[in-house]
This record gives sequence, C-alpha cells and structure tokens, in this order.
Amino acid sequence: NTPQQRRVREKNQTSSATMSANSGSALLRSVVFYGGGAMARAMVVNVPPPTRVLVCGRDTLSSRTRLAELQRAADADERLSVRNHYDGSELKDTDLLVLAVKPYQLDAVAAQLAGRVPERCVVLSVLAGIECARIADALSCDKQRVVRAMPNVAAAVRASATAWYGDAGLSSEACDHVSALLGSIGSVLRVSTESHIDTATAIAGSGTAFMLLYAEANVDAAVRHGFKRSEARQLVVQTMLGAAQLAADEPHEHLAAIRARVVSPGGTTAEGLYAAENAGIRAVAARTIDASVERAKQIGAEARELHPPTK
Repeated sequence: NTPQQRRVREKNQTSSATMSANSGSALLRSVVFYGGGAMARAMVVNVPPPTRVLVCGRDTLSSRTRLAELQRAADADERLSVRNHYDGSELKDTDLLVLAVKPYQLDAVAAQLAGRVPERCVVLSVLAGIECARIADALSCDKQRVVRAMPNVAAAVRASATAWYGDAGLSSEACDHVSALLGSIGSVLRVSTESHIDTATAIAGSGTAFMLLYAEANVDAAVRHGFKRSEARQLVVQTMLGAAQLAADEPHEHLAAIRARVVSPGGTTAEGLYAAENAGIRAVAARTIDASVERAKQIGAEARELHPPTK
C-alpha cells in the first residue's frame, strides 16, 4: 500500500471506531451471528470490545471450513466463540442476532428458531431482497424488532458504506446496538423507507463490483497505451482513492462542482468527458443500478411466492 492509501484506511478506521464509541449509551453486550461467510467474517472480526460474539454455522463441509477460519481468530480472542450448530438456546442473553446466511437458507434457520427469539433481542438481517415482514413471520417475532442492512465487502477493511432500515417503533437502545455494530465496519446511513434498502443493495452492496469494473477498464486502457499492468493498477487505484477522498472531505459540495475543477477548456479531461458522455456513461450507470435494484426486488418476490406469510 502507498502512504496515501494507508492514511485513507487509518482515517476510515478512526472514523468507524469513533462512530461506534459514540453511537449511544446502550452497551452492546453480546451478538450472535448465524452464518460464517465472507460478510459475517468481516463483521465479526471488527465487533468492538467488550462485546461477546458467538458465530453459529451449519454442520456441512463448506460451513465447517469457513468456521475453522473464525475458530483461529477465536483462539486469540476470548470474546469470540464458534460452533457448527444452532438451536435457539444460544439467544437467551443476546442483544443482537445477525442473520448472515444466504436468502434461500432463511427457512432452514427459521425451522430452528421460530418462536425462540427473546423479546429483548433485535434481529439484524443482511439477506438481500428479504423484507422485514417476511423475516418476522418466519421467526415468529415482532416486526418492530427486525432490522435490514446491506454492508459491502469493504467491511473487511472497515470501509463499508452500510444502509439500514428499522421500524419507527424500534427502541433507542436497539438503534444504539445496530449503530454500534454497523459503525464498526464503516459509515452508516439509516433510511426511512424499507424499499430504499433494495436501492442501497445496488449502490453500496453491489456498487463495489461496479466501481472495480470501471477501474479494471481503466487499467486495461492504460495497458493498451503501453503501461505495465502493475503500474496502471497503482495509478488507477490511487486515483479512485483520491477522488473518493475529495468527495468525502466536501460532503455538501455537488460532485459535478468537484469534477469541474479538473476540467480545463480544450484540455485532455474535457475531451475524455465528452467521449464518455457520447458513449452513454450515465445511461450505463443508470441501467446497471436499475437492473441490480430489480433483481433485489425479484429475490423478495420469489421468497414471498414460495413461502407466503402465515399471518
């Protein structure tokens, strides 16, 4: 990493830690994760102390392999425990249950947990496309205690952009607990409408892949013009970091105004932007987000069709 990249990461980490520490007066004492995939692992290793963490997976070969990685982390952190089964008894004293399984696995989890989620426990779901009402119905719990969030893979470096939604009746203590956990992996935005989570899934959840695709295309273009791939990658990554930092440092400045500072009349930037606009870069971006949002909605519709609400 370059010094600038390290500074950006350290700033993100400091911001996340500060956000977590100041997120509220209610101490997050314990969290239980169901699922040990990449997103769960990224969140688990960043849970702030003194919170206790239990990760539960299924007794399958793939799950045991993923849990083995977390077990190594648990060996070095007495706050962390790992097991390859769950039955609901582990929720007795927990503040927060994080559902980090695949959407199609919800019913298998619910078969073990229905009616066993304690009243004081908040359910935080990172299942793409699955609505709070569907989760509450599956778990036989109050919808006001179900929260949806969509972190992204940058959670692994505490730089996720995470949107979350909770019912207006969610207690202040529950909000503190959710903010403490999500704030430990990056920046947090609470949205007022649940449908915005599908949009956030596209912009932030899937958006990392979209940004990296654009970066990859820039690297390829530089290689075509004679750069070594490693050199091109260094320039492109640092340029993305720099652009993001400029935007982050001036949150109230329109992005177009920041971009305009780079554009000189008749210059290279103006010519490149003209070519990008003519190629339909805005339409491509819009169609990309639209398709991702639509898929998130389809996942939710498929879940409702296969397992209609019982209430």
